[in-house]
Amino acid sequence: IRKDTTMEQKILTKVEPVKLPAKVKLLYATGDLAKATTVIMMMAFSMYFYTEVCGINSGVAATIVLIAKIWDIINDPMMGALVDRTKSKEGKCRIWMKYMSVPGFVIFALVFWMPELTATGKIVWVAITYTLQGMVSTALMIPMNTLMGRLTSDPLERASINQYKGIIGLIPNIFVPAATMPLVIF
Repeated sequence: IRKDTTMEQKILTKVEPVKLPAKVKLLYATGDLAKATTVIMMMAFSMYFYTEVCGINSGVAATIVLIAKIWDIINDPMMGALVDRTKSKEGKCRIWMKYMSVPGFVIFALVFWMPELTATGKIVWVAITYTLQGMVSTALMIPMNTLMGRLTSDPLERASINQYKGIIGLIPNIFVPAATMPLVIF
């Protein structure tokens, strides 16, 4: 190690971390609101929807979910690499969140919509929409999670951001199950 590099490292370690305003933490945490809502709705309703509403065999539906989750294991690191290689004036993370939000909403809606199809067509529809929903969710959440490291390098500030996310994430955990029966009745 050269002496100037060592001096540079010493200077960098003495820089005081910037304390993030509560507004920034709150706005960042609201992104978790959408994620938590999506995850809870998918966990609570997708299998019921596929088996009871669409009429797909539960074993077939479970196989579709399993294959999509295996693809997700491969897809997540690929998305991380894409985010790392992104070059944009909007930054590496923001551009993905900005331009994948509307496709994410559309695909999420398509997951819970079944056109008039044959039995095989329904299986293909479910496989495509469920897998695409997972991919779009990855394209939104990997940049969202990466953004925390770009907001601050201070471990205490990151812990504080995670506390905000945890509190905000409780909202869909309470309201999605509470709204289930009224929606089903409607």
